[in-house]
Formats: sequence, structure tokens, C-alpha cells
Amino acid sequence: MTDRTNSLSLLRPIAWSALFLLAIEVGLEVRAYRRGYDTVFLGQQEVVAMQQDRREPDQWGPTEEFPFRSLVRSPVKPPGVKRIWIASASQAEDPRMPPDLIFPSLLEKDLEERGIQVQVLNAGKVGLATASMQSVLELRGETWQPDLVVLYAMQAGSPESDNSAGRGIDGEGPVGPQANMPRSDQKTPSRLDRVIEEFTLYTLVKTNLTSRIVAEKQLPDRVADEEIDGFEAAVDSFVGTAEAMGAQPVLCTIAISHETENLAEMPDDYRINRLRFDPSVSVAAWVESVDRLNDRLSSYARQKDLPLVPLAEKVGGQPMYFRDPVHFTPAGHVAVARVLADSLAEQLPLNDLTASR
Repeated sequence: MTDRTNSLSLLRPIAWSALFLLAIEVGLEVRAYRRGYDTVFLGQQEVVAMQQDRREPDQWGPTEEFPFRSLVRSPVKPPGVKRIWIASASQAEDPRMPPDLIFPSLLEKDLEERGIQVQVLNAGKVGLATASMQSVLELRGETWQPDLVVLYAMQAGSPESDNSAGRGIDGEGPVGPQANMPRSDQKTPSRLDRVIEEFTLYTLVKTNLTSRIVAEKQLPDRVADEEIDGFEAAVDSFVGTAEAMGAQPVLCTIAISHETENLAEMPDDYRINRLRFDPSVSVAAWVESVDRLNDRLSSYARQKDLPLVPLAEKVGGQPMYFRDPVHFTPAGHVAVARVLADSLAEQLPLNDLTASR
């Protein structure tokens, strides 16, 4: 009896600890679920639209038939209407914001107020690399017939494959058929490891502790030239796909919360956020790499005679427009939509574009 009592005494603190951790996990999962993230216990959060925009149709995608986070449309393009495809990642999808308050929806409203009849298809999706954006365009472009394809990408990816292991400038890994496959230098995780990694508590502890430890290390102060070259190659491949289907490609410079001039003012939580996604280079090196990418985009656009939307110049370096180094506040979405609308209305002969093919 004494041995059994001792055994129970030993198990009791373990049981209480397990219950305590479970309670924390449930609370964190509720928080994550409300922010639009997938969770182990609650599953996938369905985005609920705030119906502030009462135009018909009043249903927001994505749906099974309509794969965009936009007002649901028919594949048949109405006469005289121009379709604008937004190719981006979480900056455009932004599941933490209602769909009518993100910049693709605001862009449509702005252009319509200027007398330009458009339908904006928000193909932005969390985690998309440029190569994945190209794959989505190849898969769905002919069905949805975009007249313009606006590329706002920060992930270099690979122009040949969605399964790129390269680091994303915005910290988001490529999404494709094999996007979650481990790199060659990693061991394949066991089933138990994969289950543990699904828990919100594990993710939160790992990302916060890892990023703070990394912040104390001496990190490389420059991104390799090969990554900048790879980014341009991915953009060039994407542009080729858009042109092949008869759409006008439009490039955007990359806007981030702080630039070299005001980097010293970047809050610590922004720096930690940046290092969570990419612990391989310093924050200063990342900022400098965005400058190089923007220079490369500008040079490429001039060479190819493509429209270039100056988001970096108009929105970048203004922290009030960003909730972290790369994602927009509500005011930021408004500012991005305005800059896009100004550029598209002034630079492109929208009224001369073919409305149907």
C-alpha cells in the first residue's frame, strides 16, 4: 500500500502539470483560432466577412467555386469590365482583417469611384512564393481572364518549381504541392514530433525563445547576391506567364515598416518578429536586401518597359502603416490601395484593354 501511495504521489504533480499545460494550450488555441490560424482542437478558422460593402453580390470568397478573397464573381467577365489579378502572399490575403478592408477590395472601390469598372481578384495567400503565385496563375488564369496581373512579392522562390527551400524575404516559406517537405539537411520528423509541433503552445514558445536567442547572436550583415538574382529570375518567369495569357504584368516595389534611415527606431517586437521568420541574417541585412530587391525591380521594369507601382517610395518607412515589419494596418491597406489606384489609373490605358477574349 505504501508503494502505491508513493507512486500516486509522484504521478499527481505530473497530472496537474499536464492539466495546466492543456489549459494553456486551449486558451492559446482559442486566441489563435480567432486570429484566423489553424489549430489542433478547433480546426480551421472560417473567415467571417464584415459586410460593410453592400454591393451585389454580397458574398465574399474564397468558396469552393471561387478561390479568391474577394467579392464572389462569375467566371464570365461582364462586357466593359477590367479584371485585376492581385498576386501576393499574406500582405494581400491578410486573414486578420475583414475582406472589405484589405487593399485589393479597397483598390476595386477606389477605381470604380474614378469611373473605371473593374473586378479585383485577390489571389493573395499566406506563404506563397513567387513561383507558387505563378503556378496559381497558370492554373486559374485562363478561367478568370485577368486583364492586369499585379505582382507584390517578397519571396524569391524558384522560377522552375514551387518546392524552393530558399529563404523568403518576408519570412514566408513557399507553398506548393511539396512546400512542407524538409530540406536535405534536416531529419524527417517522427509522427510524435509532427503532432507536438502542431500545438500552439509549442509554436509560441519556440518562436519567441528562438528569436530572442538569435537576436543576441552575431548574424551575417548581407544577403547573398545569388538570392537577389533568384528573385529577379522568379519575377521574370512570372511576367512571362502573365504575358503569355494576354495580361499586362504590373510590378510593385516592396514596402516595409522601417528603412535604413529610420531602422534605429524599429521597435524590439518588430525586430523579434523579423527574426522569428528568418534567423539567418541580421535585421539590418534584411532591410538592405529589400533595398537591393527594389533596385533590381526598378531596373527590370525599365528594361522590360513594365509599369512599376512605387509602394516602397509612397508607403515604406512609415511605421503607422504597418502592424509588423511587412503587414499593413487598416490605414496601411488604405494607403496601398490609393497608391495602386493612382498608378493604374495614370500609367495604364485601362479603357483600351480588351474586356473579353
